Amino acid sequence: MTNISKKVVSLLVAFVMVFLAYTPANAAMLYDAKVTLSNPLASGNSNYTFNMKVKTNGTVKGIKMSYLKAASGSSANPTAFDPTSTSLNASLTGINGAWTLDKTTDAATDILYMTSAAGTALVAANVIGWQIDGAGNPPIEAGATGCNPNPTNNSAGTCFIKVTTFNTDTIADLRAETASNIIDSTVIAFAVVSGTSMSATVDSTLAFTVVGINSGTDINDAGATTVASVNSTFDNISFGNLTVGVPKTAGHSLFVKTNAQNGYSVTIKSTTDAVSDANGVMKGQYSGNNIDGHGTDAAWTTPIAWASPTGTANVNSGAFGVNTTDTDTVFNGAQATLWAPLQNMTYREIMKSTGPDLGNVATVVSFALEVDVYQPADVYTGTFNYNCTPTY
Repeated sequence: MTNISKKVVSLLVAFVMVFLAYTPANAAMLYDAKVTLSNPLASGNSNYTFNMKVKTNGTVKGIKMSYLKAASGSSANPTAFDPTSTSLNASLTGINGAWTLDKTTDAATDILYMTSAAGTALVAANVIGWQIDGAGNPPIEAGATGCNPNPTNNSAGTCFIKVTTFNTDTIADLRAETASNIIDSTVIAFAVVSGTSMSATVDSTLAFTVVGINSGTDINDAGATTVASVNSTFDNISFGNLTVGVPKTAGHSLFVKTNAQNGYSVTIKSTTDAVSDANGVMKGQYSGNNIDGHGTDAAWTTPIAWASPTGTANVNSGAFGVNTTDTDTVFNGAQATLWAPLQNMTYREIMKSTGPDLGNVATVVSFALEVDVYQPADVYTGTFNYNCTPTY
């Protein structure tokens, strides 16, 4: 090789070396990168939590977050994204020192800047993370304001965030993305969703059941009359032949199953016709013959102990009493073993609840019937109704 040739080659090598020295290399890519939204609802407010690993050794002093409609770094921003209300959460991962958030310089183009004068020295594979609080999510919209909807429907839209790390905290350099200042970069996708509404109707439920009780079964705690002396069915009680001075007893088991949030009330009333007074509950075939409710002075709210009737013909010469095991009624405390008169004028409460009921525990309603020697011989009949009223 001649001297001239050697000089030309030397000049070319020197030129190439100088050129390479002043040509910035492409930034490496941040990896394992993700952003998690605390609330992905479109147009809602959310915290954005960033996590990723660095690729290049260096001291990170600036981080730029550009919100985009497409993955290209030159893409337009979703104009409805609102960075002005954001703040930097104090919880940081892998980046130390005092970091500040600039949310105003490029708010119009949805760009946020984080800077730290001291920065953090990082090496490849270090994990870094931070959280931006209070961001206003874009809507799902193909236009300028929002995130582009998926190809099928508007159930979700996709936007992107370009994250770039810098070796400077000078905002002008971060804005210009000067190549010599860039350490790593990546583009992260995130989705906003429309949300799914749900509806359901819970129907009102009610099952009121009356069950008869066989003779010999305990029915209440009302003194000595604790055992049913006759059988009953849900729609019939036959007391049979009455012996003067000997009470006969019967009972019903009541069940209420309901989802009524405010509970229910079960009441009872005699529906016998043509009796002589409000307390009359049974009538004879002969005019004027009737059997009254229990107790000459007893009222429903003040039940009394069972007392054999001592009246004159058809005037307290017979007694028909009612008791219930439901202590939420007037039959509570000291009155739990007492008897009240069944009446034919007013429904009286014998069972209640202030909330829903599974209907698996019975309330036992007891009936007692007795006559004295002055009760006219006759065949006596009567009827009564239960009334179950839930409150939803």
